[in-house]
Amino acid sequence: MVCKRCLRQGANHIGPIGAAELSKGLAGLSLLQHLDLASNCVGDVGATELSKCLGGLLHLQHLSLARNKIRDAGVSELSKVLEVLLQLQHLSLGENQIGDAGAAELSKGLAGLSQLQHLDLGDNFIGDAGAA
Repeated sequence: MVCKRCLRQGANHIGPIGAAELSKGLAGLSLLQHLDLASNCVGDVGATELSKCLGGLLHLQHLSLARNKIRDAGVSELSKVLEVLLQLQHLSLGENQIGDAGAAELSKGLAGLSQLQHLDLGDNFIGDAGAA
């Protein structure tokens, strides 16, 4: 079955420049429900660029940014737009480089997401302080 409201671009190693270019196109896909950009090495710069368009994807239910070398600065930028993604059910940020400070910022963005059912933060650098 083809999903007309899905974009799966995982494992393409688009990097931060590709993420910036992709974010320009994503801005026009307001009905997008599923966005998979796992394993693209976007890093903090790419995460920041993507965060510029994510706030307009109000129907987004699934977001995967796993395995992208995102650190605290990048997840902090993403966290600022997560609070408007009220339909988000699945968020995957596993296997990045998120530490305690990033986890603390992320928790602020997730606070109002009552539809969130799955959150993957596995294999990051989150210790006791970030988990509190």
